Amino acid sequence: MFYKTRDGEPRLSAIIGTVIGAIVLIILIFGSTGTIKAGQKGVYLRNNGVTGKVLDDGRYFKLPFFDSVAPMSIQINKYQQVMSCGTHGSQQELTATVTVNYEIDGKQAAYVYQQFGNDIAIIQDKVMNDNAQEAVKKTTSQYDASVVLDKRDEIGEKASKILSDKVAQYGIVIRGINIVNLAFSKEYNDAIEDQAKASKDRDTATILRDKAIIDAQTKAEIAKGDAEAIRITSQSLTEQPQYLELKRVEALRISAEKGVKIVPDTIVGSGVNTLYSVGK
Repeated sequence: MFYKTRDGEPRLSAIIGTVIGAIVLIILIFGSTGTIKAGQKGVYLRNNGVTGKVLDDGRYFKLPFFDSVAPMSIQINKYQQVMSCGTHGSQQELTATVTVNYEIDGKQAAYVYQQFGNDIAIIQDKVMNDNAQEAVKKTTSQYDASVVLDKRDEIGEKASKILSDKVAQYGIVIRGINIVNLAFSKEYNDAIEDQAKASKDRDTATILRDKAIIDAQTKAEIAKGDAEAIRITSQSLTEQPQYLELKRVEALRISAEKGVKIVPDTIVGSGVNTLYSVGK
C-alpha cells in the first residue's frame, strides 16, 4: 500500500505528506470563504489594497492568501458632543449637548474604508468633530437668545441639513441631530431672573396704582354725593320752613312720651333770625 513499505513498515513520508495536504486543503477551504453579517458591507481587498468591490451581507468566496474582506458597519451610529454656541445679536454663549445620528453610505463603503479604515472612532474624530460643531454654531447664531430654548427641534433640523451637505463627500449620511440640552451661563440666567422679577414688580406697581386711582375716584364720588345731599337738604330747609317746624313738633312729642327734655330750648331755622321756642 501507499502508506507501507514492501516490508509492511509504515511509510512516514507518505503519512506526513497526506496530513500536510489535508491541512492545506482545510486552510484553502476556510480561507476562501466567509460571511458578512446583517447591517454590514464587505470591502473586498487584494493584498490589503482596496479593489473598489463591495460585498453585501451573506456568504462570500475569495482567493485565499491574496484576498481578504473587511467588514464595514452601515447601521446608524451615534456621535455626541458638548459644545459652546453663540446666539443672534448677543455675545452670550450657551452650552449645547448635541447628538448626531449618522451611518456610512453602503455604496461608498470602499471609499470610506480607503480614507478612514473601519474604525468608527477615527471617522468621528476626523469627520464629525469640527463639522458638527460648525453646523450647530452656524444655526444657533441665527436665533435670538430669548427663543433659542424653544426652537431646539427647528435648530436641530437646520443644523442636520448643513452637516449633511458637509459630510456627504466623505460617504457619510446624516440621519438627524438632536439637541438634548441647551443651557446659558449662570450670569445670564441670573440676569433673566432679575428681568422677570423687575417685570413682575412693575405689574404689581401698576395694579396698585390703578387700585389707588379707583379708590380715589370712588371717594370723590361719595364726597360729591354727600355734598349734593347736604345742598339738597339745605335748599329744602330754605324753601320749606315748615319742615323744621315738623321736626320741632316731633321732638316735643318724643319729650312728652319719655317725660324728659331731649331737645334744646330753641332750634335754629333756615333763616339767621328764625328761632323756634321749645317747651315754652
